[in-house]
Amino acid sequence: VLWNLTQYLGGSIVDLGYIVAMFSVGRLIVTTPLGYLSDKYGHRLPLTLCSFTLFLGSILWANSYLTKSLPCLYMAQLIMGFGSGTLGITRSYVVEKVDPSKRTYILGLLTALQYAGFTMSPVFGSLLSQIG
Repeated sequence: VLWNLTQYLGGSIVDLGYIVAMFSVGRLIVTTPLGYLSDKYGHRLPLTLCSFTLFLGSILWANSYLTKSLPCLYMAQLIMGFGSGTLGITRSYVVEKVDPSKRTYILGLLTALQYAGFTMSPVFGSLLSQIG
């Protein structure tokens, strides 16, 4: 889906590489500050901020298609990366809240679900792109 959108917006294979990288750059930028916020104010604030940020990035991503703007897609990927920097926070939340005897199991389950999402997202994206 991302490659088709990049081409539709006039981008090249090089643009696609940078667009994919923008997501990881966004996540890299916010991971440490989010950990600090989580330690200082608790888990709820950073998780809520990230959910809202991810929502805004998704709207901007869709808007890049409507406005035919490649720079908008770059920015959307960066903002969605900002919103996705919560992996460490969710794991620390599990460590704090789960009984130590069940902690390894729950962390393994969390990781399995994360990778299932990584695996299935392209499948669902491909199916949905055929619809509309």
